[in-house]
Amino acid sequence: MSTKKDSGKLTFMIVPHGKSSTHSLQVSLKHLKLAGIGLAFLGCLGLYLFTDYIHMNATYERMQSKAQSLQEQADASKLELQKGREQFASIMDQVKEMEAYVKQLEQMEQEIRSKSGSLSLSGPTDQHVAQVTQTVLASRGGPERISLEQEVVDHELNSEQMLQQTTAQLRSLQTRLPHTVGKISHLQKEVEVWNEKMIHTPTIYPAVGTVTSRFGYRRDPFHGQKRFHDGFDIANHYRSPIHATASGKVVFAQRMQGHGKMIRIAHSDTLHTSYSHLTEIAVSVGQEVKKGQVIGYMGSTGRSTGVHVHYMVYENGQPVNPEKYLPEERGK
Repeated sequence: MSTKKDSGKLTFMIVPHGKSSTHSLQVSLKHLKLAGIGLAFLGCLGLYLFTDYIHMNATYERMQSKAQSLQEQADASKLELQKGREQFASIMDQVKEMEAYVKQLEQMEQEIRSKSGSLSLSGPTDQHVAQVTQTVLASRGGPERISLEQEVVDHELNSEQMLQQTTAQLRSLQTRLPHTVGKISHLQKEVEVWNEKMIHTPTIYPAVGTVTSRFGYRRDPFHGQKRFHDGFDIANHYRSPIHATASGKVVFAQRMQGHGKMIRIAHSDTLHTSYSHLTEIAVSVGQEVKKGQVIGYMGSTGRSTGVHVHYMVYENGQPVNPEKYLPEERGK
């Protein structure tokens, strides 16, 4: 190949090997310069595109790495949220159990109070528990009892707020529980004392039948004169069972002038009962008897005008009206 300068042109000669003829190509310098500029431009453009590609690839890799990191964070957050929900559910279960326990204790207290209405149960424990209860109720904005169902379905609260409220209620229940247990324990002791007292108090009738004479002055059936009747007479069929009106110890069980066959029971140092005119005595002196136990059978022994039991109650050795210990209405 050869070139020669001719009026701003370049001639390129191509000489092949062998016998083939030569070829020539004339190119204007202007066009050659333009071609060089074009090649340079294409080279710069290619370099720019290559550099941009490298930059974009690096950016893509960074974004992909960041997306993977965000996905890992999202997965971790999801696991943490699930763990939090499980913890929250566990706490709620504990709170509900405590709440149910407190309600059960309070119900037990009310039942005990209803069964022993004459008990006076006041004191600093009651007052303190009442203050705690009022504080808990006031924090809930109303007089209704503590309940967690509303918090469970309240979608406006987020997990943190719900957890805070549940924790606060758990603390309230934990505060109430010891005092409630203390009250129940104290109440049970008082009820035990009360029940023991009631077991030894003549609060039931000695027999089923018709009341023929009450405590107080009456006309004597033998002389027709007004005399004091120191007991309570109940009439029924011959050999109707006679029951101990309270638990105690038999201190007398034999005939006594005017009373016929008679039983006397000591229920305490100051409280005794007696049952007269029996046809048969079914207990012996020194025997411990229980309230309601059959101790003999109705008859008409001694100074009597018919089959009945003459029932007496003694306080410090003096006869008192038995009806002060009896219910207002006698069961048949």
